[in-house]
Amino acid sequence: MNNCTFYTKSIDEKSTIQNSGVTLEAELMQFSTSKDTNLVLGSMAYYGFIEEIWEVDYTKVSRSSFQV
Repeated sequence: MNNCTFYTKSIDEKSTIQNSGVTLEAELMQFSTSKDTNLVLGSMAYYGFIEEIWEVDYTKVSRSSFQV
């Protein structure tokens, strides 16, 4: 994806090169404290590992199709 190669965690466990870890930073509305009533825009990082890689093929009845 975007000229990068990714592997699943199970493949990484057999290799000397690890490339299954991913991170995503999401912006969300949240309260700064439990007593606060004003929402603020905050960011939170999520970390994980790739466990499966899927290729999705969107094919229409017409002549066009694309893959993700």
